[in-house]
Amino acid sequence: MKGSCARTGPDRIWSLMGLETVFPMESATPKWQPGTAGYQSCPQGTKTTNCWSFDCKVNPKPVKTTKSDGQEMLVRTATCSCAIFDAYLGHHTGPESYMATGAGSHYNNPSAACSQYPVGAETGQNTWTGEVQ
Repeated sequence: MKGSCARTGPDRIWSLMGLETVFPMESATPKWQPGTAGYQSCPQGTKTTNCWSFDCKVNPKPVKTTKSDGQEMLVRTATCSCAIFDAYLGHHTGPESYMATGAGSHYNNPSAACSQYPVGAETGQNTWTGEVQ
Protein backbone atom coordinates (compact mmCIF):
# COMPACT_ATOMS: atom_id res chain seq x y z
CA MET A 1 0.00 0.00 0.00
CA LYS A 2 3.08 2.21 0.31
CA GLY A 3 1.52 4.48 2.95
CA SER A 4 -1.66 5.22 1.02
CA CYS A 5 -5.11 3.70 0.71
CA ALA A 6 -5.56 5.23 -2.75
CA ARG A 7 -6.22 2.78 -5.57
CA THR A 8 -3.19 2.03 -7.72
CA GLY A 9 -5.17 2.62 -10.92
CA PRO A 10 -8.69 3.11 -12.29
CA ASP A 11 -9.19 -0.65 -12.77
CA ARG A 12 -7.67 -1.63 -9.40
CA ILE A 13 -9.18 -2.19 -5.94
CA TRP A 14 -7.85 -3.33 -2.57
CA SER A 15 -9.07 -6.71 -1.40
CA LEU A 16 -10.73 -7.16 1.96
CA MET A 17 -10.97 -10.26 4.10
CA GLY A 18 -12.86 -10.16 7.35
CA LEU A 19 -14.80 -12.37 9.67
CA GLU A 20 -18.17 -11.16 8.39
CA THR A 21 -21.50 -12.76 9.23
CA VAL A 22 -23.45 -11.99 6.01
CA PHE A 23 -21.91 -11.45 2.58
CA PRO A 24 -22.53 -12.27 -1.11
CA MET A 25 -21.70 -15.87 -1.87
CA GLU A 26 -20.43 -17.28 -5.17
CA SER A 27 -22.02 -20.62 -5.79
CA ALA A 28 -23.20 -22.71 -8.71
CA THR A 29 -26.58 -23.26 -7.05
CA PRO A 30 -28.02 -20.90 -6.00
CA LYS A 31 -26.20 -18.20 -7.94
CA TRP A 32 -24.80 -15.06 -6.22
CA GLN A 33 -26.96 -14.14 -3.27
CA PRO A 34 -26.50 -12.92 0.32
CA GLY A 35 -25.78 -15.75 2.69
CA THR A 36 -24.98 -16.23 6.34
CA ALA A 37 -21.38 -17.19 6.95
CA GLY A 38 -20.79 -20.67 8.25
CA TYR A 39 -17.23 -20.99 9.47
CA GLN A 40 -15.51 -24.35 9.55
CA SER A 41 -12.22 -25.80 10.71
CA CYS A 42 -9.86 -27.14 8.07
CA PRO A 43 -7.41 -29.93 8.91
CA GLN A 44 -3.73 -29.46 9.60
CA GLY A 45 -1.78 -28.80 6.41
CA THR A 46 -4.55 -26.90 4.62
CA LYS A 47 -2.99 -24.49 2.12
CA THR A 48 -4.72 -21.24 2.96
CA THR A 49 -4.20 -17.85 1.37
CA ASN A 50 -3.83 -14.31 2.62
CA CYS A 51 -5.94 -11.85 0.63
CA TRP A 52 -5.99 -9.02 3.18
CA SER A 53 -5.30 -5.69 1.43
CA PHE A 54 -3.99 -7.10 -1.84
CA ASP A 55 -4.01 -5.01 -5.02
CA CYS A 56 -6.64 -6.62 -7.31
CA LYS A 57 -7.71 -6.02 -10.89
CA VAL A 58 -11.41 -5.25 -11.43
CA ASN A 59 -12.81 -7.65 -14.02
CA PRO A 60 -14.03 -5.81 -17.13
CA LYS A 61 -17.46 -7.47 -17.36
CA PRO A 62 -20.04 -7.40 -14.55
CA VAL A 63 -21.57 -10.73 -13.52
CA LYS A 64 -25.35 -11.24 -13.51
CA THR A 65 -26.73 -12.43 -10.20
CA THR A 66 -30.12 -13.01 -8.63
CA LYS A 67 -30.96 -11.40 -5.30
CA SER A 68 -32.82 -13.35 -2.63
CA ASP A 69 -36.08 -11.69 -3.75
CA GLY A 70 -35.58 -13.09 -7.28
CA GLN A 71 -34.61 -9.77 -8.85
CA GLU A 72 -31.60 -9.88 -11.19
CA MET A 73 -28.73 -7.44 -10.87
CA LEU A 74 -25.18 -6.97 -12.13
CA VAL A 75 -22.23 -7.07 -9.70
CA ARG A 76 -18.59 -6.20 -10.24
CA THR A 77 -15.94 -8.78 -9.39
CA ALA A 78 -12.16 -8.59 -9.15
CA THR A 79 -9.27 -11.00 -9.59
CA CYS A 80 -6.62 -11.10 -6.87
CA SER A 81 -3.32 -12.96 -6.60
CA CYS A 82 -2.83 -13.87 -2.95
CA ALA A 83 -0.03 -15.39 -0.87
CA ILE A 84 -0.26 -19.15 -0.18
CA PHE A 85 0.49 -20.52 3.33
CA ASP A 86 -0.25 -17.13 4.90
CA ALA A 87 -3.01 -16.39 7.37
CA TYR A 88 -5.08 -13.24 7.04
CA LEU A 89 -2.73 -11.20 9.25
CA GLY A 90 0.22 -12.08 7.03
CA HIS A 91 2.06 -14.57 9.21
CA HIS A 92 3.31 -17.85 7.74
CA THR A 93 1.28 -20.99 8.32
CA GLY A 94 2.40 -24.51 7.65
CA PRO A 95 1.56 -28.20 7.82
CA GLU A 96 1.01 -28.06 11.59
CA SER A 97 -1.53 -25.20 11.42
CA TYR A 98 -5.25 -25.60 11.99
CA MET A 99 -7.26 -23.08 9.98
CA ALA A 100 -10.80 -21.71 10.09
CA THR A 101 -12.49 -20.37 6.98
CA GLY A 102 -15.88 -19.17 5.80
CA ALA A 103 -15.19 -20.70 2.38
CA GLY A 104 -17.55 -23.45 1.31
CA SER A 105 -20.20 -22.66 3.89
CA HIS A 106 -22.92 -23.15 1.26
CA TYR A 107 -21.37 -26.14 -0.54
CA ASN A 108 -23.13 -29.50 -0.32
CA ASN A 109 -19.82 -30.71 1.11
CA PRO A 110 -18.33 -27.68 2.93
CA SER A 111 -15.02 -29.41 3.71
CA ALA A 112 -14.27 -29.48 -0.05
CA ALA A 113 -13.33 -25.79 0.26
CA CYS A 114 -10.38 -26.73 2.48
CA SER A 115 -8.57 -28.05 -0.63
CA GLN A 116 -9.25 -24.90 -2.71
CA TYR A 117 -6.76 -22.48 -1.12
CA PRO A 118 -9.33 -20.73 1.10
CA VAL A 119 -8.69 -17.47 2.91
CA GLY A 120 -8.38 -18.45 6.55
CA ALA A 121 -7.36 -17.63 10.08
CA GLU A 122 -5.12 -19.83 12.17
CA THR A 123 -7.00 -21.20 15.19
CA GLY A 124 -4.29 -23.20 16.96
CA GLN A 125 -6.77 -26.04 17.49
CA ASN A 126 -8.79 -28.46 15.40
CA THR A 127 -12.20 -26.92 16.05
CA TRP A 128 -13.44 -23.39 15.34
CA THR A 129 -14.52 -21.61 18.53
CA GLY A 130 -14.94 -18.16 17.05
CA GLU A 131 -11.61 -16.96 18.42
CA VAL A 132 -8.66 -16.22 16.14
CA GLN A 133 -5.18 -16.92 17.51
